[in-house]
Amino acid sequence: MVAGPSLGGLLYTYTGFSLPFCSLGLSMVISGLLVAVFCSCKKQNSENTCSECSWKDILVCSGIPDYILALLTIGNVNNWFSASLEQHLYTAFGLVPAESGGIMMIFALLYSLTSPVVGVLLDYGFSTSKLLILGGVSSSLACFLLGPIPGFELLLETVPVCVVSLVLIGAGVASASLCGYLGMLDCARRIGSSEDILNKITCIWLMTLYLGGFLSVIFGGISADVYGFSCSSTIQGCITVIVTIWISCRAFYRQMFNTSSAEKDDQLETGEPFL
Repeated sequence: MVAGPSLGGLLYTYTGFSLPFCSLGLSMVISGLLVAVFCSCKKQNSENTCSECSWKDILVCSGIPDYILALLTIGNVNNWFSASLEQHLYTAFGLVPAESGGIMMIFALLYSLTSPVVGVLLDYGFSTSKLLILGGVSSSLACFLLGPIPGFELLLETVPVCVVSLVLIGAGVASASLCGYLGMLDCARRIGSSEDILNKITCIWLMTLYLGGFLSVIFGGISADVYGFSCSSTIQGCITVIVTIWISCRAFYRQMFNTSSAEKDDQLETGEPFL
């Protein structure tokens, strides 16, 4: 993920179009054979392993739809530009594929560096929703800078601004991906904490990321072809801002609801009136 863009760009520059794909396909085949040979599956007893809750119970659980929406949008900001960023770098700055790959590698590098930092912050008690909101703010700001916003091309259309934008996108996507998964786990604990629920949450998380990546690549490429890279980036920035505001409002509502519910429970235990 980190070295892929620059390595692929170098192979394309010096050997042509076919070698990057052939080398990638060969490495995947070799990896698959190694997994098949050295990794064995342990059989588990399947006595009465019926599902404790349905998919619908998990999907309608309070908070999970919000995290799914965040993963679809904030968690896939990088995929929005995957079909058009290299062409933009060539058109705007004349960068060859190897140079564009080096710049695009910045996102993967920051994603890899930010993920453990987010994990440490969560271990120290930071809220998943707050870190997710920070990731949304970072990603939306990056989209407005990367385009940049129509009318600011002379001021912001520079290579350093692109680098800073990819840094912000890497940090934002890492926060959204990890906080989205852990946030869904926290929400699902209201209906249980069995292995079945954990497996379903993991499936929902992966399917949401893949679906968001698929949709982001399609609509990001179409918008860049129809409206240009600057407008396409601004559209993604506006989507991210709207989703971030929605997540903020929903998080505030859930916090107020949980606080009021806890106060009512305390009053019931002490016998005090609600009003």
